[in-house]
Amino acid sequence: MNNIHNTLLHIQQIFISSLNNSGDIVHNELTEEFNNPGWYNTTWVSDTYRKAHINVIDALDTKGLWMMHCCIYPHYHNTSPIFGFDVFAGKNKITGCFHDFSPVISEHPLSDWFNQHSAELSWNKKRELPDWGKRIFSDSIIAAGNVQTDIELSQISNTIEDSITTYISSLRDYNNTVEDISNKHKYYIENQRLNPHNPKVLVNLGLTEEEAYRYTNNCLFPFD
Repeated sequence: MNNIHNTLLHIQQIFISSLNNSGDIVHNELTEEFNNPGWYNTTWVSDTYRKAHINVIDALDTKGLWMMHCCIYPHYHNTSPIFGFDVFAGKNKITGCFHDFSPVISEHPLSDWFNQHSAELSWNKKRELPDWGKRIFSDSIIAAGNVQTDIELSQISNTIEDSITTYISSLRDYNNTVEDISNKHKYYIENQRLNPHNPKVLVNLGLTEEEAYRYTNNCLFPFD
């Protein structure tokens, strides 16, 4: 097992530990449909956040691909940004790594923290964002590609640990600060669903097009 895979598994465990400690796992048939070997789909709910979920597909041995998606949605009465992390990796490098506190209002203390924190990081190769991403992601989004050095791997791991710790510990402070911001969450999800890369990867992993779009819409970016 190489250092890239070890780092990704470590990040997965950081997320699972943080969400286990802050929320309760909920089960639904839509995610259980895709609990194939090497596939991990888990959702948490909490008084702190409305919903959090992790989706992992470990197909390194069969397809040379490892991918993970994590989203944490605040309650609709909370103005905090949406926590997002996505990574796509092969056996020898991370081809794409994206992490953001995606804003739902123009200014927020958690956004300020993320802006400052991400400004301190540097990457060998930055990824250009598509139009749908530019509509919902912050200007400070971490978007890196061709990650394979130990320095960049450590930077990703340390950043995620700092981000999720800060995010979850601060989130409750902004509950009940707005009546209903659900339209902002819906806009975020609508644009995420426009990403053509997710269903394409899923088809390459063996799903039909119908299954790929069902996984994208029901597991990665559901409206509930």
